[in-house]
Amino acid sequence: MSTLLVKPRATKSGGTTLGATLPQVNLLPPEVRVARGLRTTKRWLGISLVLVVVACVGVYGMSLLSAASAAGELVEAQDETLRLQNEQAKYAEVPQVLGALERTEQGITFGMSTDVEWKPYVDAVAAVLPPNVSIDSLMLTFATPMTAAAPASDPLQTAGVGQIQFTVRSAQMPDTAAWVDALNSVPGFADSWVSSATVTEDEGGAYFTVAGTVQVLDTALSHKFDTFGEEG
Repeated sequence: MSTLLVKPRATKSGGTTLGATLPQVNLLPPEVRVARGLRTTKRWLGISLVLVVVACVGVYGMSLLSAASAAGELVEAQDETLRLQNEQAKYAEVPQVLGALERTEQGITFGMSTDVEWKPYVDAVAAVLPPNVSIDSLMLTFATPMTAAAPASDPLQTAGVGQIQFTVRSAQMPDTAAWVDALNSVPGFADSWVSSATVTEDEGGAYFTVAGTVQVLDTALSHKFDTFGEEG
């Protein structure tokens, strides 16, 4: 092995610098250098493994906290559901009552769909009677929610929702034309018809019996129950 000698150079302070001028030679065997590098690698691997374990422990802890929180929320939701079910049980009959009430209202609306306020019409028939004429009989044939109105007695009469048949008594033959016009002028009436006039005699003397009909139109319906139950 040869030795390389270099003359030391003087420094400004008068000394010499050996480290700056002498060449450095690494005399360590390669196996030693590899062993040192392996130890360093192992050290960093150990540190990385510790960090991974710490991270896993942190994530696991957070998951435990999240699971505990979710379990608590589930218990609260179950308690609230049970409370609502108990409250609902208190009002279990309410839907049944409301359903029965609705069916009753529908039944009233259907049942009263052919309702007519008859007193004003009976008063109107009496009001348009000719002088000295009295009513012997008054009969109504009218439609119901389940049955149709009776057909008109004359093909030329307007089909309505009902018909009033009347018989009157008069000491003399009334003016039937004027009487028919008066009946037709009543709102809800149409096609009045005098069907017969006969002379009858009793202890009081002779008198005329006059029979007729008048059609009742659907405009006579009251419609008071069409919206029954909707108010309020």
